[in-house]
Order: sequence, then structure tokens, then C-alpha cells
Amino acid sequence: MGTGRFGREVVGQFSVNDNIVLENFDGAQSFLLIDVKTLDAAGTTHIAARHTDRTRLQEITYRWISGDELTPEVMQTMYGFYARTIQMYGAQAYLNRGFFDYLAEHFSDNTMVLLASFGDQTIAGGLYFKSDNTLYGRYWGALHNFHSVHFETCYYQAIEWCIEHGYSRFEAGAQGEHKHARGLSPSRTYSAHWLQEPQFHAAIGQFIEQEQAHIESYQKDISRHSPYRNEL
Repeated sequence: MGTGRFGREVVGQFSVNDNIVLENFDGAQSFLLIDVKTLDAAGTTHIAARHTDRTRLQEITYRWISGDELTPEVMQTMYGFYARTIQMYGAQAYLNRGFFDYLAEHFSDNTMVLLASFGDQTIAGGLYFKSDNTLYGRYWGALHNFHSVHFETCYYQAIEWCIEHGYSRFEAGAQGEHKHARGLSPSRTYSAHWLQEPQFHAAIGQFIEQEQAHIESYQKDISRHSPYRNEL
């Protein structure tokens, strides 16, 4: 591998974890119950209730799909949602159609797709991965800009699934302060990057140090606005 070396980076991920929410409830409790008993009534409770009520009033239904039910048709639908989101925001499409089929063929037990339907039409979807105790939300997309469908597809349905299945952690990925108001607090995670060219070592190493200081400052600042009640 030549004279390259690894650079270690600290980044922030938004998650519900550390037994704060999900392990404080028994059985198939609803997410609205979590809001009422666990989250700050000044904001998060009303946000969650409002978004969930709006999707139900629109008669939008949700279905989790995993295992043998991850057919080529399901994965094509999910890939279409992913591709549409990438196109809308001008992002880099680093996942291709074959990747979604590969997940269904080789990782079906750890891959989940959440599909939202309005009548007979599938209007949105989210791609998730699961371990023994953690659900990871990663990609989503929708056909149209339905009110509150993003929040329900990416957060509330996932948290409710975790409670129903006894999972202790839901991790919704990096970025997005809007996640904080919905019960997802930032926690540290790490990544490693192989740098082949020695010329880049000093510059990238300096950037990582500066970024780490920023991440620490950001995490302290956002923790002052925790969506959880102090007594928890």
C-alpha cells in the first residue's frame, strides 16, 4: 500500500439511543406515547403529533418489507425513490441499481424497506438496515411533496418500529438540525480514510483537527437544547 496512511475523522450522527427513549417502554407502544412521556412538551410532542396526524388524514399507509419480500420490484421502487432524491438535490449518485439487488440477494435479513402508499399508489420509501439492537435509516425518496411524509417515513415510523421490536437504538444518519427537534440527538462516530499520496497528509490532518474542534463545539451547543426533559 506504499507510503500511505489512515486519517481518522470524527463526525456527528443523529440518533435516539443510550436507553433514553426506547428501553423505557414495554410492548408495542406508539411514538406519540414516547412524545408525551419523554420529550419536551414545548416542542417535540406537538411536532410529532402534528406530522403523524397529517399523514393519517391524507390516508397514507405504511408497510415494512424485509427478507424474502425484498423482490426485484420492491428494490426497483426503492432505487427509483433514491434516484429521484439525488436528482432533486443535485447530489452524487454513488449507489447504482445493482447495489439494491445485491442487498436483497445477500443481506435481506438485515435490509428493510419502508413503503408509503396512497390508495393503490406507492408514493414514498425509505431504506433501512438493522443489527441485533439498532435500526439505521439511510436513504429515502418520494414521488411528490406530500405534507409530513418525509418525517413519518424517515423518523416516526422507524422509532415506532424500534419500540415494537424491542430495539434500543435508532440511528438516522448525519446532518439535519431538524432531526434534533424530533427526538434525535447527535452522537459521535468515526471514519477512517486511506491517503495514498504523502503530499496530502499534512493538509488533511490539519483539516481533521480543525473539524474535530468544530464538532465538539457544535455538540456542546446543541446539547443545551435537548428535546428530552431534564429529569430523564
